[in-house]
Amino acid sequence: MAFSGAIKLTDLNDFISPSQECIKPVQSPSVQIHSKTKSVTEAAKIDLNDCLACSGCITSAEAVLVSSQGIDKFVAELENRCPDEIIIVTVSPQTRASFAAKHNLTADQVVVGMINFFKSLGVDVLLDSNIARSVSLLNIWKEYAEFRDKSKMMLSSVCPGWICYVEKTHPELIEHLSRTTSPQQTMGILLKDELFCDRKVYNVSVMPCYDKKLEASRDEFAREDERYVDLVLTTGEIESLMITKNVDISSWSEIEVNKVEEPGNMLNIEGFKKYILNFDSFLYFSRLSHYGSTSGGYLEMIVKGILEEAGFDATRGLECSNVKLISSKSKDFEEYLIQLDNKEIKVARVNGFRNIQNLMRRFKRSLKDYSFVEVMACPSGCINGGGQLKMESLTQTKELVSKAEIVYNNSFKVEPIDYPFSNLLMQILKEKIFTSFKSIKISKTNISNW
Repeated sequence: MAFSGAIKLTDLNDFISPSQECIKPVQSPSVQIHSKTKSVTEAAKIDLNDCLACSGCITSAEAVLVSSQGIDKFVAELENRCPDEIIIVTVSPQTRASFAAKHNLTADQVVVGMINFFKSLGVDVLLDSNIARSVSLLNIWKEYAEFRDKSKMMLSSVCPGWICYVEKTHPELIEHLSRTTSPQQTMGILLKDELFCDRKVYNVSVMPCYDKKLEASRDEFAREDERYVDLVLTTGEIESLMITKNVDISSWSEIEVNKVEEPGNMLNIEGFKKYILNFDSFLYFSRLSHYGSTSGGYLEMIVKGILEEAGFDATRGLECSNVKLISSKSKDFEEYLIQLDNKEIKVARVNGFRNIQNLMRRFKRSLKDYSFVEVMACPSGCINGGGQLKMESLTQTKELVSKAEIVYNNSFKVEPIDYPFSNLLMQILKEKIFTSFKSIKISKTNISNW
């Protein structure tokens, strides 16, 4: 299992050296061999919740057998489901883009192919995480206004790899993290607390990175003994499952996409629920993309909000004449200056732990340089997550990421406020889409025996 590419042991962006010992106790049972008792060491099995609460060995994840989530668990759930259980799968737009890029498909062909595939497995509802992203984007703007009124910098918090890093190595930054839940967790809350609160729901997310498995395992994202997201699978794991099921993905190129069925009344929860029970709604929601980066467009949302509030035309977002790119060592570290009538506001986008470390050095000097920073653990952001589809060589994989970015950015753009369901979902979710973070003490012991 490979966690975010930015934190592999062999990567220069690795943020924690492999010098901490796993603190999860592992019992070694004694067995009798030829009338003598001998201790037998078994492979340690550490679930994802243990990993997240641990001292920092997440960078050594490839050396640890993580058995909590995977394809086998998904297949077992499909085969042994309870009679009254509803299985829901939510797919990320990064996943769809990765499939389209690797298999030379259009975005719509991927969607229809996935509808047919998940239907064949027995999945009951198929959704796009764009639904929840619209809510997260609207909420993060409201939250930003509160941070700004306190003259306080705000940092994005949708990347679990970045959150692990802050909690374990820079707890002084926790108060600067946005408390808005990620689209994955927002969707879980929406499904289990609101839309299907009267049903037993098994909620599955298909995401671009393994770190989302860690996010779903957090205690903050559970109610009583049930997690809001029961299982997280990566883009690559879904492709592997398709191969196992003898799905000819290349044949999706022959799919002719019919006109998508427009939603009816989505001004109330029943109308919205009725529409999403139709598999074709996946095609509709997949076409409601956001502006900005392939990591969710959080920086773009903040910039547009600032411009609109000041009375400027925010249509072009970061390309507006009032927004200047003042520093760009690479596309993974960009600083922008928003020029208003009476003041200037500095914001930034930072991807990859090498650049995050540079950001930390700046924070040592001052926490007042930026008003908002969008931070992602992986170079190029979520489109290059560790769980995305890969090619045989690194060069080919980089080309694949570039193709996926083009697919992602060519999708139809809609402002979150203009989604026909956004205000409805904001009203019913209210304070439920806020989370919290905690400082995690780092152990100083050694794991040389792993």
